[in-house]
Amino acid sequence: MKMTLQYDAANDIYLLTCVEVRIDSVTSLQEWSTQIRELLNPLPKKIYLAIDIRDFHLSAQMAPAYGPLAKEIVTRYTLGTVRFGSAENTTRAAIRLQASLNQYPSNIMPDLETAAAVLKEIRELSGKR
Repeated sequence: MKMTLQYDAANDIYLLTCVEVRIDSVTSLQEWSTQIRELLNPLPKKIYLAIDIRDFHLSAQMAPAYGPLAKEIVTRYTLGTVRFGSAENTTRAAIRLQASLNQYPSNIMPDLETAAAVLKEIRELSGKR
């Protein structure tokens, strides 16, 4: 499991790329949480974040534990978060369900271009730059 964070100057957003991220146990959920916090903690302010979930898998049994953690991370570190890529249908469904249950937007888009456009709209609607 690995994640990388890069600044995309053209879109003025950060891009989090998931590499072989499989959340299928308590241990992997803790590792995911630790890694994402280590990437986001050094940032001086909240960001607009696009997450590439093409190589992200969330098992149905771990989804209930993932949901509250994802909400806390999104709330603490971002002004807007959008996921993109072609994760498995079960992963997309688990993300959407947990977002609904924990009252945060799932925002799953087909590709980076769409994700960047949605983040631009979120930014414009919020009035924060």
